[in-house]
Amino acid sequence: MDSSTQRQVHDPVMKQCLRLLSVLGVRDVLGVGGLDKGFFHAALALSALHMSQSSSVSKAVADCSALHALDHFVEALGYMRSAHLNNDIATIDAPGRGQNTIAWLATLLLLANFELNRGQIKLWYVHSHAAVTYLSHNVAQVGELPVGKSIIRSFSRIEAYLEIFDRSYTACHSLATSNVSAMLGTSLRTSTDPFDRLLYILPRVGEFEEECRTSPQLDSHWRIQARSLIDELKAWRRSLPDRDVPSADEVDADPWKLSDDSSTLIIRPLTLSRAANPAKAATSFMHYLVSLVRLEMKYSPGIRRKLPENGRKLILVVCRLAAGVSSSVCAASNAYGHGMVPALMNAYYSSDDQAAKAWIKDWISGFPRDREGIWNSKRL
Repeated sequence: MDSSTQRQVHDPVMKQCLRLLSVLGVRDVLGVGGLDKGFFHAALALSALHMSQSSSVSKAVADCSALHALDHFVEALGYMRSAHLNNDIATIDAPGRGQNTIAWLATLLLLANFELNRGQIKLWYVHSHAAVTYLSHNVAQVGELPVGKSIIRSFSRIEAYLEIFDRSYTACHSLATSNVSAMLGTSLRTSTDPFDRLLYILPRVGEFEEECRTSPQLDSHWRIQARSLIDELKAWRRSLPDRDVPSADEVDADPWKLSDDSSTLIIRPLTLSRAANPAKAATSFMHYLVSLVRLEMKYSPGIRRKLPENGRKLILVVCRLAAGVSSSVCAASNAYGHGMVPALMNAYYSSDDQAAKAWIKDWISGFPRDREGIWNSKRL
């Protein structure tokens, strides 16, 4: 590996490191004392891995970045094991215990996201479980520092992603301390970020759908529960700034248009161009719409489930929002979260419109990465 290639990797990786810490909501951890080499190796490992998967770099730079990622990851694990064996995380009454706790949790979160970006969901769970277990025994110390809220919220997101992906992996359900579970939920519910507040609702939508399919004969009971969740979703929708919401005219527009050569019908893109982050705003609204469809779906014993009256229209709006954001921007924006792929997958399995299903399948097949956050984009 020549020095020129090394320089092409080093500087972008350092910049990417700061950006990813911001995306994960833990950049303010850099102002906390007690950060050791393990934290910085974990941050650099994640940044280099992200760069190695980018389509905007040469193969030589990508290969070099992948090697850097592995080197830093191994170093980070080594420091974590050493600190654990030597009991260097801090004793109960040691000065700076809160800062050391924050550093330990932040490092675990970075390692978890490294495994996520490699598609290693079980290893992601291992690191996430370790973080929440440690957090459960150190809640007071974490809460003493302002940056503690960022750490708690970052893990709250991971816990919600795990519950959405597979409830058997959910870390907080295996803990004895209910206060940690409540704290994680409150962190999302009271967040200033609309997507965090939506993320507080989404796992319960999945749980509701699963229970409906299992016991469709309890329809009247499920209707009451669905109405409560729909009310929560609509309250979330009312909390959004106008720029993050498509106008009524845009929603009502014909979802199809002729291609440039007039040979085929294609989805008419719908872009939230005024939003501060159009990709994130579109992703959030897609999840909102498809959640309404899932909650209003009719289940009857022995009968195929039935779409709500406006279900087809809402699913086509979901498709239009996806068409309004390039898949590469989508992949970059949602690399560590709950992005457009799961929203479209839910739309696909809910829809009875073959044209919409074909469009969704084509969109997902053209996704530039094998994964978007927790979701394998090649498994529709």
